[in-house]
Amino acid sequence: MSTAMENNYRDSAHLMSRARFSLMLPHHAGIDKAIASAFRECELAFHEMDERLLDDNALRWVVEIRELMDTTGIPESPEGTFLLKARALSVEQQSDLRVAVNDLADWFARQVTQST
Repeated sequence: MSTAMENNYRDSAHLMSRARFSLMLPHHAGIDKAIASAFRECELAFHEMDERLLDDNALRWVVEIRELMDTTGIPESPEGTFLLKARALSVEQQSDLRVAVNDLADWFARQVTQST
């Protein structure tokens, strides 16, 4: 594995781990703020991510997370669109987000471990 690929995986693994941590109980600031924080970490991870390096499962999780964090139609707000989007998620969508973030974080952690 190339050094650039290792760095990409390592950076993404770190950010996805932080997103997963944001979603862990208890949510001291509330579930909506925890989800908004996870959205920000995912956004950073996806910005740096080279999707050509992902397998089908990882790509499916990225697509699912992107769909759940899509703020299209959410008005700008001083609170932030991610917080408003988090408030709009159903309990089922919150669960789907937790599972997808967890699975993607695990996938990246395995890639980093296998590359060392």
